[in-house]
Amino acid sequence: MGKLKAGAISAFNRLPFLDIDDKVLPQSCAINRYLAKQFGLAGKTPFEEARVDALTDQFKDYWTELVSFTYTLYSKDKDPEAFELKKKDVAIPARDKLFRILEKEYNTNGSTGFLVGCSLTWVDLLIADHMDVIEGMIPGFFNDFPGMIELKTTVTAIPKLREWLEKRPQTKH
Repeated sequence: MGKLKAGAISAFNRLPFLDIDDKVLPQSCAINRYLAKQFGLAGKTPFEEARVDALTDQFKDYWTELVSFTYTLYSKDKDPEAFELKKKDVAIPARDKLFRILEKEYNTNGSTGFLVGCSLTWVDLLIADHMDVIEGMIPGFFNDFPGMIELKTTVTAIPKLREWLEKRPQTKH
């Protein structure tokens, strides 16, 4: 693992950041949007880009709701009762709110296998990765959302991504 260059932290004074030719771009969603545009994953039209952004913003709202549950989820000293209570009171309602929206978007988009348009976008990657992480700790958590399971299957079957997923180092989430 490399060391941070002196002065590399952004004006926001936080991680993550992306250093591009000695220019620093902070904030994960800004980085994601920048890279998505660079690699053709932002959407094919301005409207598709806006739909991807809208779904991402909805995901950010969900993540904010989920924060107290994630503390319980990642706790080293898991209290099973506290975990189940947070799951019931926080995680399931937040999941249901977002994933009902995603299911509707997925179904409205037709049989493309993606949330927006007819090709992979970064919001597809975001959702598939999130599902993978959560299901690694709570198997079956997304079983009530068959469209999202199909989306995750489609995304993880992309040859280069599948190859990386098979050889990447396994990390604790």
